[in-house]
Amino acid sequence: MAPSRPVASALATALLAACALVVGARPARADFESAKKYFLDNVKSPEWKARRSAYGAFQDHDGGPAATLLLQQVGAETHPAVIEAAASTLAGMRSSEARAAAIASAKKPKSSERIVAQTALLAMRGNDVDAALVEAVASPNAPVATLAALALGQGTRSGASEALVKVLAHPAWQVRGAAARSLGARGDRAALAPLVARLEVEKGRARAEVVGALEAISRQRLGDSPKRWAALAAGGDPSTVEEAAVLPPTFFGVPVTGERVVFVLDRSLHMRDAHPWVAPEQRERLEELCSPKDGERIPWRQVKTKWQLAVAHLRHAVEGLPSGARFEVFYFAADVKSVFAGKGAPAGAAARKTLDEVLATIETDDGINLWDALLGALDMAGAAEDKAFKAGPDQVLLVTNNIPTRGDVADADVIARAIGLRARARFVPVSVVGIGNHPFALAETLAKTSGGVYVNLTK
Repeated sequence: MAPSRPVASALATALLAACALVVGARPARADFESAKKYFLDNVKSPEWKARRSAYGAFQDHDGGPAATLLLQQVGAETHPAVIEAAASTLAGMRSSEARAAAIASAKKPKSSERIVAQTALLAMRGNDVDAALVEAVASPNAPVATLAALALGQGTRSGASEALVKVLAHPAWQVRGAAARSLGARGDRAALAPLVARLEVEKGRARAEVVGALEAISRQRLGDSPKRWAALAAGGDPSTVEEAAVLPPTFFGVPVTGERVVFVLDRSLHMRDAHPWVAPEQRERLEELCSPKDGERIPWRQVKTKWQLAVAHLRHAVEGLPSGARFEVFYFAADVKSVFAGKGAPAGAAARKTLDEVLATIETDDGINLWDALLGALDMAGAAEDKAFKAGPDQVLLVTNNIPTRGDVADADVIARAIGLRARARFVPVSVVGIGNHPFALAETLAKTSGGVYVNLTK
């Protein structure tokens, strides 16, 4: 199955859908004073569900007072599910007063308040919003500029293309990558030449985003082939250029382009079941799954169960990681464990040996604690946004087989939206490989919101 590249418009669609789900799940209050009382009574509760519910009280109160109070309170919040609820509620507001409050908070240093405000601006429209985003994308603060770059990929943002091209030279690779992604979403052919120029210097995720943008704008799939792209940008015929595209390692067909990669594997009981292609009549499909375009063919005859299939693709991806890359593997059932104690290890023979030794000891078990597995992966370098942005993973790849049942959050919808928001704020795509009766909506929402790929192996 060929993975499709998510575009920036999918982020807004997912956000608005999340907003509808969030506010529908929490009580609205008919008058503002009643809503304010409910909010203040619950927003400091020790229970995250009560704090999350508090933000829904303002769903019918689009205006400056509600938006300002929401933003003031969320600055002290740390739970991802509550932060996402605040962002979804604010994103549903359309008044000029609410927009002004979001624009002001988007400049503040408190990470939760800033992320909520910037996420809401993704769904807001207006010349004031566009001007604020153009200003923010040039910020030396990389997390601020990254989210602004993603927002500028939306619709008809005034001044967006010019601003995005300028920050292709930003010091932070996340900003450059986000700018490239948004230029691709906008389809502006004037960006072809600047994007081609970036192929001379980019690497890792930023390079992959540039290639993806070039393909989106030109509608040609030339891959990582700088000379062929240069020919196209110059008005020539790329097919006349003899240059094979460089292929990154893959995981179930998903390109692994990060330099700090985390794999997250479901080891719940059904992963020991036979995979769907074990029957002789399914051999052709199994061989296809085990014949990646990069690297060696996976020995498909040895792959009998879902777990063995996931492990085989993990080994394939890790074998292809370039020198200088680091990786970690989280595996979960009711509990969550990691191969390298949550610190990751440099790709190479020593790390592969350790991985094989640990994999040989892993058994399937009861329970599905997807929340703590994904949160542990994203927070591997720490939960603080600035630290996670600088030293955390830059790509997460998940294999899941069943619906969540354990952990602090077991609601699939909440997991998808909250983890998706945290990943997007750090510019970390979470790609999801679903085997069997996995949570389809969770996989799709999580991948779209974060900018990852959803590989649905039931198709």
